Amino acid sequence: MDIMFTLFDQEWVTQVHEKNLIKKTATAARREGRAEGRMEGELKGRRESTLDSLRNLMDSLGLNSDQAMSALKIPASEQPEYHRLLELRQ
Repeated sequence: MDIMFTLFDQEWVTQVHEKNLIKKTATAARREGRAEGRMEGELKGRRESTLDSLRNLMDSLGLNSDQAMSALKIPASEQPEYHRLLELRQ
């Protein structure tokens, strides 16, 4: 009889451990997902802000897109993306 209780206790402990592990994994995954979402939101916000700044320079000072990007010191590697975004928003 004692052996049955011991086996039952071991099985119960294993099940509880597995459930806790699943909860911890799900919590970590949610935390990671939120962090990724925040990063994506911040990147999108920065991109929108840069686009607004580009448009303002182009409208206010009559600069072309290359001149505006140069004034904002946008890296050459990012300029094609901003050209594309400016064309989409016209």
